[in-house]
Amino acid sequence: MNDGGFEVGDNVAMPDGDYTMSEATYHKWWNHFRGSGFDKERDTHFNPKNYSETGESSAEFMAACDAWTTSGYMCPVHQQLKHTEGAEWYAYQFEQWAPYNAPDLVTHSCELGFLFDPSSTENPVLSKKVQKWWTNFAKYHDPNGEDVSDDEKEWPAVDPEDPRVFRISDESYADKWPK
Repeated sequence: MNDGGFEVGDNVAMPDGDYTMSEATYHKWWNHFRGSGFDKERDTHFNPKNYSETGESSAEFMAACDAWTTSGYMCPVHQQLKHTEGAEWYAYQFEQWAPYNAPDLVTHSCELGFLFDPSSTENPVLSKKVQKWWTNFAKYHDPNGEDVSDDEKEWPAVDPEDPRVFRISDESYADKWPK
């Protein structure tokens, strides 16, 4: 992205002010952005059929923007992990879609509804958990709470030797760090 326009190079750049993208252009952009062999990831997580046209932006453009934004948050975490120097920190990936999105579409910041507006989520159990984790983190710098043994921790701190990410959904769990 480049101040209102896509700048991804190799014949896939979008002119500034042009927020439309055909399906063929989106697939070409995806292969340049993510590489070939990731079609299932694209079709599952960034499928234009799960996005709506917004203003002058096509559904394909909206899917590409979401993929670009998501990568901007996930990729730097891999670099930060190399420089933690003993600091304890926690990583998560929110995987529960909100009812105001298309099914299976988890958008950037949709976890905020679970934190600040539980009635909008139709999932009070997960909302309570999210509120508890965020409150515990604010109070104790640990989403699990104060004085919880490592065996009792639901959400493990990131360990550079065995990195894990906490996947938040109806059945939250710690998982191997995605490469």
